[in-house]
Amino acid sequence: YEINMASPATLERCLEDECGDVKFDPPLYKQRYSAVVELAQKLQAKKVVDVGCADCKLLRQLRRKQFIEELVGVDIDSIPLQLCQGIVQPLITDFLVPRPNPLVMRLMQGSIAEPDRRLLNFDLLACIEVIEHLDPPVLDRVPESVFGVLRPKVVAMTTPNAEFNVLFPGFSGFRHADHRFEWTRKEFQLWCSTVCERYPYSVEFSGVGKPSAGMEHVGYCSQMAVFTRLDATSDVLQLTTSAEAIGMPYKVVAECVHPHEEHPLSPKEKLCREAEYYLNLLLQQKLATEDGEDDTNSPNGALIQLPPVGSTEPVSETSALFGSQVSKDETCGTESLHACNNKILVRLEELLKFPKIKDLSSTAEEIRSALQLSQTVKLDVTGRCAVFDYPESESESDSSSETDPDNQSVAYEDRGTACCTGQPDSLQMGTPLSLEPGEYWD
Repeated sequence: YEINMASPATLERCLEDECGDVKFDPPLYKQRYSAVVELAQKLQAKKVVDVGCADCKLLRQLRRKQFIEELVGVDIDSIPLQLCQGIVQPLITDFLVPRPNPLVMRLMQGSIAEPDRRLLNFDLLACIEVIEHLDPPVLDRVPESVFGVLRPKVVAMTTPNAEFNVLFPGFSGFRHADHRFEWTRKEFQLWCSTVCERYPYSVEFSGVGKPSAGMEHVGYCSQMAVFTRLDATSDVLQLTTSAEAIGMPYKVVAECVHPHEEHPLSPKEKLCREAEYYLNLLLQQKLATEDGEDDTNSPNGALIQLPPVGSTEPVSETSALFGSQVSKDETCGTESLHACNNKILVRLEELLKFPKIKDLSSTAEEIRSALQLSQTVKLDVTGRCAVFDYPESESESDSSSETDPDNQSVAYEDRGTACCTGQPDSLQMGTPLSLEPGEYWD
């Protein structure tokens, strides 16, 4: 059988997004979530809780943010939490590419009017379209629970704007049958101002869901208040009540610790690793092209092979590699240009064409500085290019083996591992052969 359960938030979205001529693009609920995600991004919030998370759509967006280290969803209704508990589990890609920071995701059943000490010292508390579902006695306890006990650094709260309802054709009453009230902008601002008078918070008002042209006087469809704790710059929360006295009334429905890098790399180390990867990628694409394979992904002009020994090609034709005329000694670091035979140069500036590199660096000089940490990549004397030895061809390898009477072993290549015969005392089956920097299998 199929479970067909529409949460209050889902039913409310149906009215707001599909009522008469009032249409929002993107849908209003997405605009609300986007506003919270942008706020979390601005704050670089490490600990975020969504109170009244319902079907966890906001959590699905926030979990992608690398700066978040603890993400909690709270709802009074256990049914949507049970249905969404799989959201806390990591994806396959989370194991392939672990996060740089730890992440704990948790779903908890509980009431916003009752604090839980596990939610202390959070950076951001989101309360999206929740307070209008609360009975007056419960609503009266919310300020003390949220602003008096939990005291997150920032609270983002939205609620319907009753003044906007006139734009819904033929509509009367509340937007959802479970709503206990719907406030005008003046009523909501008065409630928020009272909170700030009682607790050390400031508040700013905005909204989502713009009205149609000529109806700006009714305000946004959803009004939004962002509360900021006055001592939010301090990482240490000064509690008015001991944490042990607060208690843990919430029930944990699902919890999971996501995989992450145990020893996070510094920005310079990350850039070095990415540069090594893309340099090798460009090299392999170049070699594949010369073997007759199609190479459609390599940036044009990224790779250049120096002239072979005996070539009369002038140096000036290869100077474009550096963007200016260079001498033979500057290019190769040896007595002559031709001494650099069987070398491949890669301009570091070409790496800036890759988005991942661009995110970590803005100049080739930064890449050059990062590659100084590399144990596998060599730079030319100018520091503008990575230098690779040209791999020895199969014919050259065969010729070398035939002319060397002392070499009676035969190597079989298999992804960098060789199985050798002919020298049983020194090499066993499956013995990996180490490669010097710059050496690659064809």
